[in-house]
Amino acid sequence: MNVDPEFLENHHIIGRLKLTELLERQSPFRELKDSVERRFSLALEGVPEAHKEAVLTLFATTIYLPRPLLDESWRYLWDVVSEKSGVHRLKSEDVLVLELDRDLLRDEFYRSNSLVGRLQDNLPWRSTHDIIDSLRIANGEWFANPNNQTFAAVLRRPVWMLLVDITLSGTSVLSECKRLRAIHRVLFPGLKAPHIVAVIQVATETAIATLRDEEMQIVTAVVVPKTHALGLPEYRAVADPRIVRAIHDACDWFAQTYVIPSQYRFGRLCRDEIERSGEAQGLRLAAYGFGKAGWTIATYKNTPNNAVPLLWFRPESDEYLPPFERIDSRTRDTWSGRTDWLDALQSNEAEQAALRTLLFKDAS
Repeated sequence: MNVDPEFLENHHIIGRLKLTELLERQSPFRELKDSVERRFSLALEGVPEAHKEAVLTLFATTIYLPRPLLDESWRYLWDVVSEKSGVHRLKSEDVLVLELDRDLLRDEFYRSNSLVGRLQDNLPWRSTHDIIDSLRIANGEWFANPNNQTFAAVLRRPVWMLLVDITLSGTSVLSECKRLRAIHRVLFPGLKAPHIVAVIQVATETAIATLRDEEMQIVTAVVVPKTHALGLPEYRAVADPRIVRAIHDACDWFAQTYVIPSQYRFGRLCRDEIERSGEAQGLRLAAYGFGKAGWTIATYKNTPNNAVPLLWFRPESDEYLPPFERIDSRTRDTWSGRTDWLDALQSNEAEQAALRTLLFKDAS
């Protein structure tokens, strides 16, 4: 690889790469055996000479969040929620702890905060989906069993807390918080809503603005500024306009060469975007990821699909090996049945009343 030593020095590339290496030593990305230096080298082997400096700069300016930092964020967030909840001496049994993606976040949260009763509180209701699934069971025999009283008691806890590891756009968190509000209105009409709060380890400025515009209660530990969103005009992680243009060119090359032709789900979505909104918008999606903002961030667990695909997308040909390859949590479109059911329930007062009778008839 031919990279100008003066370029490396002027843009502090070596120092920035070394920082990522040191952070990764604390918690290797997805516990991979190859070091980040090795992965950077393998990725650059698949990049044309004309784009190498730009891609290396992108790697060097990517924010890497290691496990120790995120574990500490859970402790900070619990302290903040306890202080703001208004509940005297908040305890774990006062809180309905839910996860955005059912990704063992509740276990991490309990362990990080040394909270007692992790297994005792390991209830089957780990997410809004789990609550809706239980409510959808219209079998009276099920509601007559002891789970009835347990479920009713859990829903009556004064604080509902939604655990989120990372949100770059805020849309998924917003939808989940709205569902929680809807569930409470259905089950407890006329009563004051519990303190529903999204507890977020990492959020971008964009996500925070989205949630606050909708008056959602949020607590965040790490805020990623728009200066690290390559696809936004606020991008400032690289000061030299010439290098910034070169990074954009590299992203376009990658999108056209590997992403758009791909048969993977993301490639198909990019082609759908081209048909729906035109070639320019489809190319932006392929170059900058979901949301088209191009965030330059990775955590020790995975890389968000809102991040620049050069960081995480691995084409079928293996001609390019990304340094922070993403393991996608979805391989097909999500099911809308739960949302459709909840929407229908909100417009049917008779069914709401019947559900409350089934759920709370034996609950004190």
